[in-house]
Amino acid sequence: MPIITPENKEAASLLGVHLYHSPFSNCSQRTRLVLAEKGIAWESHEINLMKFEHLTPFYQGIHPKGWCRHWFMMRGDR
Repeated sequence: MPIITPENKEAASLLGVHLYHSPFSNCSQRTRLVLAEKGIAWESHEINLMKFEHLTPFYQGIHPKGWCRHWFMMRGDR
């Protein structure tokens, strides 16, 4: 899986695991399940696809292609 460095300064400064997802996406549901099963603390950032939030400059700065299957990042101590 390629590593995408966000151009969005706010997102790039976040620490820990942050999941940007659509709550009804099958892929993000599986990701949330694995995070819960592994006991990994994470913060949810819901993206409303019906309002085209994945096409906003904010989200494009996180993922340039605007994909919102599931995506998370970890910064700081691992």
